[in-house]
Amino acid sequence: MKIRYRKLTADDLDVFIQMRINQLREEGATEDIDLAPALRNYYERHMADGTFVSWLAVDGEKIIGTSGMSFVECESDIKQCFIEESDLSKKGTDSSVTQ
Repeated sequence: MKIRYRKLTADDLDVFIQMRINQLREEGATEDIDLAPALRNYYERHMADGTFVSWLAVDGEKIIGTSGMSFVECESDIKQCFIEESDLSKKGTDSSVTQ
C-alpha cells in the first residue's frame, strides 16, 4: 500500500459525498432524508469560494481517508461565533461553555 495525499477536486465529489453520507448515517442521520443534493450544493459553493478545503488520503485511485475544513468569518463576538459553529452547540452543550 502506497498512500498519497492530494487536495479534493470536483471530480472527487461523488465518492466524497457518499463517504460523508455514510458517516452521517452512522451518527444517526435518518434514511428518509436525501442528503446528497444539499451536500453537493454546499461543497460546490464553498470549494469555489475557498471557504471549504479537504485533503484526501488515496491508495491507488481509492479514497481511504478524508479531512475537511470550513472557514467562517464572524463579525460579532468571536467567542459566540465559535460556539455557534462548533459541534458543541449542536450536541446540546449548556450555556456555561459560552461564559
